[in-house]
This record gives sequence, structure tokens and C-alpha cells, in this order.
Amino acid sequence: MLLALSWAYPALSAGPILGPFDGVLSATSLGKGLFPSVHNVLNGDQVRQDAAWLALNWTALHHLQFPLWNPFNGLGLPEFLNFQSAVLSLPSLVAYLAPLAEAYTVSTVVKLVVAGLGAYAAARVLGLGRPAATFAGVVGELAGPLAAWVGWPHTGVAEWGGWILAAGLLLLRDPPTPRRVGALGLALAFAVYGGFPEVILLELAACTAVLLVTAIGSGRSAVRRLPALAAGAVLGAALSAPLWLPGVAAIRAGAAYGRSEELGLPLRSMVALLSPAYFGLPLEKSVYFGPSNYYETATYLGPVVLVAAAVAVLRAWRRPATWGLALTAAAAGLVTFSGNLDPRLVGHLPLVSGIAPAWAAFPMATCAALLAGIGVEELGRRRTRHPRELVPEWLLVLGTLAVTAWLAWRATSPPLSPAERAIRLESLAWAFVLEVALAAWLAWPALGRVVAGRRRGRAGPATTRPAAVGLAALAVLQGALLVVAAAPVNTWGRRSYPETPAIASLRHIVGDHLLGFATTQPPDAPVPVGILPDANIAYRLHEFATYDATTQRSLELAWARSTSTPLVSAAQLPVGTTEFFPNILSARQAREFGVRYVLTGPGGFLRIPRNALGQVEGDLAGNAAASSAHALVTLVTLYTVRPDLRAAFPTTSPTWLESLVHWGATSSPAEGGLPLRRERGALARLAATLDGDPGLLHSLEAHLITSSPPVDFSYLTTLNGEELFRVADVHTATFARPSEGTVRRDLRFGANNEATVLVRATRGGWLDVRVAAEPGWRATVDGRPVALRTWKGAMLEVDVPAGGRVVELTYFPSGLRDGILLAVGAALAFAVAVAVSARRRRGRRQGRRLPGAEPGSLADATSS
Repeated sequence: MLLALSWAYPALSAGPILGPFDGVLSATSLGKGLFPSVHNVLNGDQVRQDAAWLALNWTALHHLQFPLWNPFNGLGLPEFLNFQSAVLSLPSLVAYLAPLAEAYTVSTVVKLVVAGLGAYAAARVLGLGRPAATFAGVVGELAGPLAAWVGWPHTGVAEWGGWILAAGLLLLRDPPTPRRVGALGLALAFAVYGGFPEVILLELAACTAVLLVTAIGSGRSAVRRLPALAAGAVLGAALSAPLWLPGVAAIRAGAAYGRSEELGLPLRSMVALLSPAYFGLPLEKSVYFGPSNYYETATYLGPVVLVAAAVAVLRAWRRPATWGLALTAAAAGLVTFSGNLDPRLVGHLPLVSGIAPAWAAFPMATCAALLAGIGVEELGRRRTRHPRELVPEWLLVLGTLAVTAWLAWRATSPPLSPAERAIRLESLAWAFVLEVALAAWLAWPALGRVVAGRRRGRAGPATTRPAAVGLAALAVLQGALLVVAAAPVNTWGRRSYPETPAIASLRHIVGDHLLGFATTQPPDAPVPVGILPDANIAYRLHEFATYDATTQRSLELAWARSTSTPLVSAAQLPVGTTEFFPNILSARQAREFGVRYVLTGPGGFLRIPRNALGQVEGDLAGNAAASSAHALVTLVTLYTVRPDLRAAFPTTSPTWLESLVHWGATSSPAEGGLPLRRERGALARLAATLDGDPGLLHSLEAHLITSSPPVDFSYLTTLNGEELFRVADVHTATFARPSEGTVRRDLRFGANNEATVLVRATRGGWLDVRVAAEPGWRATVDGRPVALRTWKGAMLEVDVPAGGRVVELTYFPSGLRDGILLAVGAALAFAVAVAVSARRRRGRRQGRRLPGAEPGSLADATSS
């Protein structure tokens, strides 16, 4: 707990609320004025997803509702089944007891405490003393992968690695009992409820490898206990069945399933194992200049951990657990730092295909923490021996000192800038202090022997203070390194989800209706207007945009088909990402998806006519790819909102469009901005096409010149420069044929994942409802079950009989019911097994206490 509070020390000055609200709410002009600057530009997901999901879960449970459905993003998304919302994780369960504003902060602190206690428990099961186990707990709690990612759902799984190993090793060491089996099952179940499916697979694979190697190396007695491990795994799977049984199907239907495009970290990023800020920090007053994302490279452990882990392999190799931990840590490290390997090779590794390799750093850190605990205990035992017997240890310590000195020398040489040089030298200072402290602790007994011998004129005994004192000092220094490394990157504040008058006005105008966007961005890039999804959940604002792993591919394809250029739009759909920010460019699109309000960015509404893309695509079809059409319209759209481009390429010039295209094809990303960064290749091909077909240029120019917004878009107001439009005649439920009836009240979500529509059906027909067609929806009309089917491939359609009035939709996946039954059955079976085992133990104890009881007597028979 002290370590977790130390990690949270910035709250004492900045505020008690964890979360980068400054970066998320300042990303668009609606949040203008809330924050003078952005502290950290990379960790926005804490607010965009995790804190927002926790706020939704907290609100639902405090109203005695279970959060199965998220109605605020897209056309609705599974909430419980998206895994990452972690509805039933232990940190979330504790956070529900706190006030809403502090709930997210509480959940992150609980994660750290659980991780540290788990590493400590595993070290004690390995037979380590309290000082060494404490050292392992310090590293297991605040090692780079956990402390850096603690605000994300990854760590909701990784925090249980130590507990799984502790329970598994205990089953291999001692005779299995129901309680020990139950401890393993409970740790596994909480790991699954923790959130991230990919990290679940990596953690389970790593723990399985450690336990199997340990069992095989321990002999027949441990191998015979493997069925107890299997029983614990089965129990954990059964207890977590309410999530994974229906949740796997929801994840597999998501657009980003199995499409991770991330590679492992390059080998040069291994420096971060030694020095946490060697590549800088992504902070306002600092700079990050390392490979990949800072959070992926935050794998720091420190020199003491690296040396102690190596000592464990050298000196404790007879322990089977040492080999299990070492081999697993090495394999996880190979996957983590596989960026220089052939991606095809890494993609064929078990459990890695579709998973970001850098996430293997989580089990690597857990194994390294336990190895370090073994190593420091070995150092404590051997440090009083003759110096000749400590040659390997001294070589390791001097080797880390040499590496640190070499890195410092490299930092002073060009081509590094003065800022980068200062950052690297400062980051290496902590490593140097720890290495010197480790050398001093190792050398202290020898120095004491020399001093005592000189005083007495002969060789003195190895008289030193207890090793635990020095080890405690090392643990304090190690903890200080990890705290100092992690604390600066976290953003703290005094308010949770603050709002400007513009945000308040937007929420007041839009109400419960769906808000869409029209921007210059492609559908896989963050919308620079409104409130970034999924942060809108905390403001109870419904947005036609998603940032969720369960975003349906069917919804993305339905949007692409609704545009005037389905081929171009489909080509621009996100691949390998969970972000989906579709543009609404026509009233027909808005009505199709139930979008009543449309928000556009500063600079005016998108002035491209709704049919321009289709006409451009048609003219380019015989000359260039559809991507060229999208690149051209993106460029002209950018032109309409940037006065500097209109001044540089006036439309009065006969070659303005051709010059603009060539500028977009040759400009730097900084000049072109984000909308053109991904389009430059297509623009270059388009420029070559226009050079070879002058007549095509005039045809395209005629399509693109316009100055009026789409029909049926009514301007309402401007909010901090963002224009809000209302679309006429938009409803969230409509009859497939108008003659079949009318809607008296639009779709409204109520309690317990239910939605209601009031209609007047003149005759039997189908009601089209703007709700995502996820498996698990059921419908009734006036209390009677009716048929459901899919509409437009992505939404629901309800069979309404003549005279129907009240249409009710209820979301409850069938797999969830089976999972609940399985979990309840497993919990009852476990409780019965514990009760029977306890009764047998009491009987045996009572039998031993009976006077005169002998083996084979009635008393002995009764006790058995």
C-alpha cells in the first residue's frame, strides 16, 4: 500500500483525480479554455475508454442495473462483453464503493496493491525469506510494464500473474486441498475478468510454462499433482464463464479481431530495461525520441533486478522453479523485443498472431521480479564468502557499470541534441546509483573483514551487520527508482470530466438524440470535433462514433454502402484498429442511421456536394484507383477550410486544381497536415493521371466547386467554432413501409438493458430500429414475443403485428445465461468440496484427541 501511495504522490499537489482529461478534452475546440496545456500527449485512453467505462458501470450498478449494453457509442455496443470494461474485476468491485469522481483512481491503486502482494506471495511460496520476498513484491508492483500501463485494462490481467504462480506452485509443493485449488481458480477467474483478452492468453501461456517446467524438474510427486492444477484451471474457467462464453463471440465479430499490425520492439529499446527514461518522456516539458510508443518501451526493471536475475540462474539453477521462470522470461523477452526479426516468423509463434508482441513484457516482468527475489537471497547468503568465490557476481555488477558508462559516453557524442543528451544522462544517474549501492552491499563483508584484521593484526572473521539491513536499503532504492520513473508520466487533476459552457450547451441541445460528425478526416482517424469517443459516455452524450474492440464490421460496411462512393469508403475503413469515426455527409445517411444532429469543425461545414465523390469516382474509374478519388476529395475538403490554401491556389486561376493536387502530392506531412499524411501516395498517382489527361481535370473541377451545405441540414449554432446542424425528419425507428404505421415515440433506453418504442401499427409490418444487431436482442410487442431479423446488415428489424403499440427490446445474450449457470454450479461444487474437506479435518483432529485411540480402533475409523 505504501508503494502504491508513493506512486500516487503527484496527487498531493496536482489533485486527487487520475486521468489525462487535459489532453482528451483539449483535443477539440469544445474543450477550449479548460486547461492551459497538456501534461502527457500519449495516455489519453485512460480517459477515453477506461475511466469512461468505469463511470458507466458505476452508474448502472448504483441504480441496481447490470451494465450489459453501452447505448452511447455508434448504434450501441456490448459493455460487459467487451472484456476491457472489466465490470467484475477486483479493482472495479472495490472502486464501486468509492465516490464516482474517485472511482477510477481507486481502481488503479488497487491494481498496484494486488500485483505487489501477488509477487510477494509467490516469492514466499518459493521459500524466500521476507526481505527477498519484499524485494520481489516491490519489483512486481512497480516494474515498468505494470506501472506504466496501470491505467489500462492490460494490467487488470497482469496484476494476477503473481497470484496464479503462487497458487500453482503451492499445489505442486504441498498436497492439494480444495482451498488451494480454489485459490488458483479464483486468481484465474479474476485475471479473465480483468479485461484484455490478448494479455490473458499471454499470461496463461507464461504461467503454464513456469508451472510445467517446475513440475517436471521437481520429480514424480509434483508431476502427480498436475491434475490439481488442471482442476484449478477448470474452476477458473467455470467461474469466469459469464464473460468469456458469450464474450468470445462478441470479440470475434469485432472489426479489429485478429488484425493487429503492431510489431515487437527493436533490440535497441532493450536499453529501457536498465534505464526508464533513456528515450525521454512524452511530457509537456520533456521530449520522447525513442522507438515506438513510450508505453510499449516502458519495460524498465533496473540494474539490480537484471543482476539479481542473472545470479539466480547462476547460483540457484538446481531449483526447478528457477529454470521455469528463467526460460519463460527469456521467451517473453524474445517476443517483446522481436522488432528486428522477420514479422512472418513472429506471426507464426503460438498465441502471438494478432497480438501485439510488446505485451509479452507483462509476464516477462512478473518472472523477472521473482527471479530477482531468488537472486538477492542468493547474494545475501554468499556475500560473506571469500571474494574469490564471488567472481561471477562481481563480473555482473562491473558489467552493468560498464554498460552504463558506455551509454553515458554515447549520450555525450553527436548527433544528439542538447535536450536529448541531458535527458539520457539524467536517466542513467539512477542506474549508476543503484549499481554503486549493489556493489557496496556486496563488498561490505569483505571490507569488514579487512578492517577487523588490521585492527587485530590478523585476518578477522566476516563480521557484518545482518544482510537484511542492506537488502532493505536496496529494496528502498529499487522502489524509489520505479516510483520516480512511473510517477511523472501520470496526469492528475482536481475534477473528473469537467465541461465548458460549449459542452454543456451541446449536451442540452442534443439530449438523448444521436450526434454525428462531418469532418475532413477518414473514418479511422480521431474526429477533431465534439468529444472524443468514448469519453462522451461520461457526459451521457450519444455519438455515432466508436472506440471499442467490439465495434461491428457489419456497421462499418453498412456505413460504407450508405455513402455515394461505397468502394472508396470501404477502402478507407479501419483495419487492425478499434477506432471508427464515420462522416455523415447527407440527410439520407443521417436518416438511415438515426443521426439527428451533425457537428462540424471550425472553418465551416463541409462544402463538397453529397454526390461529388460518386461523380469523381466514376470519372476516375478508368484512369486510377478509387483511393485517388478519396485523396482528391480529402485535398479539396482541406482546401475549403484553410484560407491559406485558398489564397495560394485561387479558383480564378485556370490551373488551380492541378497546382493544388501537385502541392498535396509533394508537400511534407507538416504542411499537408493529418488529412493528407495517408493520402500522399494516392495524390502522387493522381497527379500523374491528370498530367496525361487534361480533359479529366476540367471534369473533376466541375464536380468539386460548390458553396452550399447538403439539403435538409439546418444550421443551429456555433459552439467554440464548431457548427451544429439539425437534420429534418430523423427517427430512431421507422416502418419499412410508411403505410404500415407510425412511430408515436422514438427509441428510449431504460433500465436493465431495455429499450422501448411506441408505435401505432395500421397493419402487420416490419419496424426498422437503429440499434446494432448484436446477438442477444429479443423483442416483444404488447408483451408478446415477436420475430427479429437484421436490417441493412447491421441494425434490427422487428415484426410488428397489426394494432401493435408498445415495442420492447431486451438485450441478454444466450451465452451469458449458460455462463452464469456454469459459474454458479462451479461455485456450489467448490463450496461443497471445501465443507467436506473441513469436516474430515475436524473429524481427524477429534479422533486424535480421544483418549486411548489406537490405529484400527473405532475412534480411528470414525475420524477417517
